[in-house]
Amino acid sequence: FTLTFTVPGGGWAGGNKDKSKDLYITYHTGLKKEALQEALDNAAGDAGDIVIEYSNTASAGWNGDGSTIPTSTGSHSINTAMLDKKSSFLQSAGNKVSYTIEMNTYGLDMVSGDVLRLEDAMGEGKEAFLYLQDTFRLYNAETGARLAPGSSASANTYVLNFAGDGKSFTLDVPDNTPLRLTYQVKTTKPVGTQDVRLQNTASLEGRTVTPVEITFDVNSSYQSGSFSVE
Repeated sequence: FTLTFTVPGGGWAGGNKDKSKDLYITYHTGLKKEALQEALDNAAGDAGDIVIEYSNTASAGWNGDGSTIPTSTGSHSINTAMLDKKSSFLQSAGNKVSYTIEMNTYGLDMVSGDVLRLEDAMGEGKEAFLYLQDTFRLYNAETGARLAPGSSASANTYVLNFAGDGKSFTLDVPDNTPLRLTYQVKTTKPVGTQDVRLQNTASLEGRTVTPVEITFDVNSSYQSGSFSVE
């Protein structure tokens, strides 16, 4: 589409463009949701990063005398995993690890139905950790509204199920919705244990698995820790 700015009066009103003051016009553009959806749909399966390229041209003129401004180009990438998971060590909360998972950031149509499934599992080190089930919170990342547990997933509800061994869970959530999940896990290792390590993974509907790893010391007076996303 074409966007036209007409500038009445001002520095150009005197009839001499060579003595006019500089004129600056600023504006922003954004990718339409439809363009992001098309890029995701056209991706060959689990394609990793999808790059969407775009360009913008402009021209300026005065009384029939004009010039073309160099074309501006750019790109935006999205990852077909459609998931970002981060961890942090809670230094004053009793040897706990907090996780945040951003799902379907753009609110795209991810599956043929209305329900999207998140799969989350503890890996190496899981024997020494427990999910704290009362810490699970799911929010609409766009509106900030908190979803409630229910018997089926909808715009306002989710379904959370833990595996028999308590070391993994599935979360059914509404599709076409940007969501943010937060929860905590706690170690059962005694005070004084060093280099307690936990690997944790998450994925949406069988897409690319996002691994997170954290290592810390269990200490009653202070905790020090570090984590890395691989």
